[in-house]
Amino acid sequence: MRRRKGPLDLISFLRFWIRSAARDGLDPVTICREASKAVQLVAGRAPLPLRARFYLRVRGFYPVITLRTPDWGPLAFYLVRCREHGFYVSYPHGHQGYFVCPWCLEEE
Repeated sequence: MRRRKGPLDLISFLRFWIRSAARDGLDPVTICREASKAVQLVAGRAPLPLRARFYLRVRGFYPVITLRTPDWGPLAFYLVRCREHGFYVSYPHGHQGYFVCPWCLEEE
């Protein structure tokens, strides 16, 4: 793997963060909640790669990482764009694979 100079982009930061949180034994719901808080903090400062910006604009979500642990998996984590609240991290729910914004749920 080629090492890049300079700060991490948002996707690389999320991959590192989610992988280390899963290694520490956190469950997927907690990982998504805490990663979403981290995304809100660094979203303006960490750049998004061109491919991620394109996917988020066209599809509304971008795959970050797929993990398997002894307790769960394989489970794909996505960076998702909410029209009201911005970016959050989630995994597909149900048979249709829909995403639910945690802040929209709190408002209901």
